[in-house]
Amino acid sequence: MINHLSAIDDIADAEQIRVLFYASNRMVHAPLNKVLDLIKNDTQRDLLSALTQYQEATEQRIETLQKNLDALRLQVSLSTHNLKK
Repeated sequence: MINHLSAIDDIADAEQIRVLFYASNRMVHAPLNKVLDLIKNDTQRDLLSALTQYQEATEQRIETLQKNLDALRLQVSLSTHNLKK
């Protein structure tokens, strides 16, 4: 199947590096750089999605904390106003 093997370091053109996949009783090959690009894009999309969800949750927590802080300020203000009477 493979006539001669060589190290990846011996290959000057990275475009020539291919990987084999075996699935459903078939072997297919693809350029390594394309496989890595797909993995990189999937990872970036997943990280961006997770970051967006985290950012939205953080913004909701900040909004809740701001409402609670405003309510406490109002209570303190009313309490201070009632004590002065």
